[in-house]
Amino acid sequence: MNQIRIQAVWSYTKENFKNAIDLIVKKMIDPEPIVTKIISLDDIVEEGFECAINLETTDIKILVEP
Repeated sequence: MNQIRIQAVWSYTKENFKNAIDLIVKKMIDPEPIVTKIISLDDIVEEGFECAINLETTDIKILVEP
């Protein structure tokens, strides 16, 4: 019998999001280089999850569009 364990972790707080938005609004950081891939919601399994488990990927942040 094979077993798979899936564990999720949430590491961002409301304060983290507030600080990030403030830095973007003040033009202290440019978020565009951080987004390395944009995928559609329909492709989330094939492209999103596969990329997340691929240890050789160079993607940093993947945005999912509806």
